This record gives sequence, C-alpha cells and structure tokens, in this order.
Amino acid sequence: MRYLMNEDTAEVIPFIPKESRRRSKQVLRQNWKGPWMTTFLDPLSEIVPDLSGEEARVLWYLVTRLGMKNEWNLLNQRVIAERMHMHRPQITRVLATLTERKVILKGERVGSSHAYRLNPELGWRGRREDYDAVRDVTPSVIRVAA
Repeated sequence: MRYLMNEDTAEVIPFIPKESRRRSKQVLRQNWKGPWMTTFLDPLSEIVPDLSGEEARVLWYLVTRLGMKNEWNLLNQRVIAERMHMHRPQITRVLATLTERKVILKGERVGSSHAYRLNPELGWRGRREDYDAVRDVTPSVIRVAA
C-alpha cells in the first residue's frame, strides 16, 4: 500500500487509487444489506457534550428507527418508554429537550402524536437530492461564536 503525507499536519494517510475506491463501494453494496445513514461529525461534536445519558439513549434509539428523509413515523411515547425501560414523563422531557436544542424537529400533530424528524444537519438517511432540498432551510445546531 502507498501512503501520502499531509505537509501541513505531518499526518500520514493511505493512498487509495480511484479504481480501488470504486471497488470498495461495490464490496460495501454487496456485503451490507441493512439500513444505513450518513452522520456529520462537526454538528454532532457540538451537541454530544451537552446530552445527558437519558437524552443520548433516546436519541440513539430514535436513530435506529429512522426512515427515509430522516422521518420517524408518529412517535408513541409509551412504546419508546417501554422499549427504553423508562417512564413516559422522562420520554416527554427528553423529546422536549431534544426539540428545544434542534436535535430533532417537531412536525405536525396527527391524533395524539407528533411527527418528528432528525435534524438533517446531524445525519441523513435518503437520497442526496432530497438532502440538498432541505439542507438550507434547516435550523442549525452549531453554536455561533459571539
């Protein structure tokens, strides 16, 4: 394997020829059949230090239920509470906190439940074209330095 060195940082990284990268994508498609999502590390690094254990647990549970275009079907707090071994008021409080911090975005109310979606600034499950359409109209979770 060949390596390259970043002259600014002295970081040594493997050089992967374009043909090998194409082959890697083919291998990934053949071997990985489950759902996946893209995550964006800079916004995640902004929110992670402020998340409590409960908030992190619920967020990652919700991420495992993520649908295309970052949508969750209507979230039933009782089901989430049972699955996470928590009380419903805890789930209500966590969802309110995650919504306030713009980690999840609250949609329309349908019956007794709200629709939610993961903030596309944190991660995306879906087509690139769909992401491009919502990226610029999404509230930011990154703090602006004063």
